[in-house]
Amino acid sequence: MAPGDAERLFAAAQRLAAGGWNVQLAWGGEGPPRSGPALTVAALTPAAHWRADQPELILEGEGRLAGHAWKKQRAASLLALFARSRPALLLLDRFPFAQQAFRYELRPMLEIASRRTPKPRIASLSTGNGVAEPAMRDLIDLIICDPADLPRP
Repeated sequence: MAPGDAERLFAAAQRLAAGGWNVQLAWGGEGPPRSGPALTVAALTPAAHWRADQPELILEGEGRLAGHAWKKQRAASLLALFARSRPALLLLDRFPFAQQAFRYELRPMLEIASRRTPKPRIASLSTGNGVAEPAMRDLIDLIICDPADLPRP
């Protein structure tokens, strides 16, 4: 994740917390941001590097190509966090329009979320530009282009 992207995502999380949401930020990059009032950070196994143009090329924190076992463990960690937190809102960073490399962990969570009662709102903080397969796009309830338009609790 580029530094500007990380700052934009963290600013959105802070804005949600300031707006009355109890926010849990699942962070899968290096150097997770600090928690604060109404904002906790749950660190996932960090991905050191990935490239949007080569979704299969994810490097784990040690710099090695992330294999099946690494991806399976990280997806399990995200699903466990989702099960524990029972969110009312899932806010994704540019998914499914970008971040396709992480569909292995996001798609199962979104499919489970779409069947949960009550179903959380699923939003993407994105321009909405880009290619997204219809099955993935259909899992998103709301596309937020401007962080000022983040939903209220």
